[in-house]
Amino acid sequence: MPLHPFGCMVTENGRIAEMETDQIAIMLSRGIVPVLHGDVVMDLKTGASIVSGDQLATYLAVKFKAARVGLGTAVDGVLADGAVIPLITPANFKSLRPHIQGSEGIDVTGGMLGKVLELLAIKTDINSYIFNASKEDVIARFLSGDEPGTRVAKG
Repeated sequence: MPLHPFGCMVTENGRIAEMETDQIAIMLSRGIVPVLHGDVVMDLKTGASIVSGDQLATYLAVKFKAARVGLGTAVDGVLADGAVIPLITPANFKSLRPHIQGSEGIDVTGGMLGKVLELLAIKTDINSYIFNASKEDVIARFLSGDEPGTRVAKG
């Protein structure tokens, strides 16, 4: 069931400041899967800003105390020279950073680097993954507890 961020949140300098999540909680309690997306939203400082789906996913994972969060992409995970980086932590991020790019197309929210930065910023012990959502069964495998793609962890 689609939920449009414009109608339920405001940001401050591009970061989620307030988000009405009661509707999401009710949907989840009734077995309805809410589908959210990046959107233009009102911003308390700048007037308007773009909130990414990545920021939404991490915000909601923390808010609802999720055990895991997954960000689906069109590649197998975070890549370095064509190979999947299995684990990114704050300790190894600096050495991996030169390999992690933004987006090849137009992506004002930071591409792959934006995803990694959002996941590294999570302050709780949520297990985080970036994986290829366009491959058959990968989303189902992730939801069943598999660890596809790249894991992003606190350390």
